[in-house]
Amino acid sequence: RDYANDTAGRILGAARYDVKAGLVPTMVELVRPTIAGNTYQVSFYTDEGATTFKSGEDKPIEGGEATFTAK
Repeated sequence: RDYANDTAGRILGAARYDVKAGLVPTMVELVRPTIAGNTYQVSFYTDEGATTFKSGEDKPIEGGEATFTAK
């Protein structure tokens, strides 16, 4: 996600993670590249039953996020 002023913004990509189903991605394809010097957030969400990510239905996992600055 974009991240500025301590606030998570637009979601830039998603990948499904499910050890039981053998889905353990090593990368996430983004809709646009990151920009050096900008801050971004990686977040984990619950799966509310669909096999695709739905930001309005899937909920962020408390403490399941981290921020980084792109280089």
